[in-house]
Amino acid sequence: MGQRVGGLGIAALAGSCALLWTMSTAWGAPEAPLTEPYVHVPMPPHFSVQNNEFTGPVFADAAGRTLYKWPFWALRGGYSGDPIGRTTCTDVKTTVISGYMSPYPAGLILPDLDARPSCARAWPPALASSDAQPIGKWTLIPREDGRKQWAYDGHALYTSPLDRHPGDVTPGDPLEHEGANGDFPSLRWPAQPPPDIPAGFLIKTTRSGRLLENDKHFSIYSSDRDQANKSNCDAVCTKIWMPMLAPASAQPHGEWSVFERSPGVLQWAYRKRPLYR
Repeated sequence: MGQRVGGLGIAALAGSCALLWTMSTAWGAPEAPLTEPYVHVPMPPHFSVQNNEFTGPVFADAAGRTLYKWPFWALRGGYSGDPIGRTTCTDVKTTVISGYMSPYPAGLILPDLDARPSCARAWPPALASSDAQPIGKWTLIPREDGRKQWAYDGHALYTSPLDRHPGDVTPGDPLEHEGANGDFPSLRWPAQPPPDIPAGFLIKTTRSGRLLENDKHFSIYSSDRDQANKSNCDAVCTKIWMPMLAPASAQPHGEWSVFERSPGVLQWAYRKRPLYR
């Protein structure tokens, strides 16, 4: 019956698909661009939001380079990453191993010290001008050399020399370490604006794109048997495909709409496609 509403597209229900969040289109409409709706937030001058089909919209600096955060993780023998409101990525080159994630004891000299970059060289900080001012969730963090670094929601921000084009998210693959419980200290995560979704929905990055889920982490589906803002899923159908009901206070916005599936019962639709789990 359906399609899953995945990351940037739609999965269909007996042709069931989860909604792939950005790639779905309305019936009879030309194919929508591969962009994911997000909440527009205040940003520093010349910063932007770039689209990445795999990870969704990402913040970028004035040159279009994706901005990354380095989350603070408790490791087996210590900590890694940036605490909120601070940066630990400096120009001081690491010369010995910590031993935290290694079978070798701490204190051994690292190889290739002549070519080994410092953290700040491998991950250039997103520096702010001397007259920069905080705006919204964007704040300024002082660095040891006196310069100021941009932070979003308390997380210090960096760029990657591996990115070549606006919207690139090149280094690392967080999904490779999914469920690793903190055993991935070097990973940086792209900083992103909030997704434009109603309460009760979540978005998850998967290997096939961005997946729309409910707040219990069940995948969301649409049906190729439905019509625009009209469900053809009857009482037998709803025993398997449960409509995503909307509260009486729900309001349509953007590409989200609400329709009456039966007297007094409202259901969510995305790009006019009724939604189910």
